[in-house]
Amino acid sequence: YVLHPDHVYVVIPEFSFCIPEAHMELIKPVYLAPVTSDQVTISAEHIAYCWFPSQDIADRLHWDSNRQSFHQVLEFSRSLCVTPTHL
Repeated sequence: YVLHPDHVYVVIPEFSFCIPEAHMELIKPVYLAPVTSDQVTISAEHIAYCWFPSQDIADRLHWDSNRQSFHQVLEFSRSLCVTPTHL
């Protein structure tokens, strides 16, 4: 899926979280890209993908930082009234 830059919404420009056991802090952007297709081609960086209802996502995320950023993405999408087929 090729995204046009106008279809990518930056939700958190610099999301910061710590990994204490590695003694590091990471800073990354968090963005939302609504799509209209459920066809996904994964890169060598990933091994699989799944689609889930948004209400089931938080329970499937391992790290608290992922749950925090997902919550912000979900709130952002609701504020935009974005109703994509898949987030």
